[in-house]
Amino acid sequence: MKGRRLEYEVMKALAEEYPVVMRTAGSHGMFDVIAVGKDTLFIQVKSGKYESAKALAGILDADLDKSNRYEVWWKEKGKWMIIT
Repeated sequence: MKGRRLEYEVMKALAEEYPVVMRTAGSHGMFDVIAVGKDTLFIQVKSGKYESAKALAGILDADLDKSNRYEVWWKEKGKWMIIT
């Protein structure tokens, strides 16, 4: 429930900049939210501390299409933090 709530918060934050924002609920894939606009943004949302988010940031070093953007978002003390 907490993860889903945070994913919806991310979607709301992106809605003004991206005309298409969607959750990949149930996909068990690498990313939780995908936003499509002038570019495509793939986001992994974490609800834990910085250490767990940093561990997941290794996905950003994977052999991914560099024409897209990839980020890990987590919320700490009420503020969104982002690793790009």
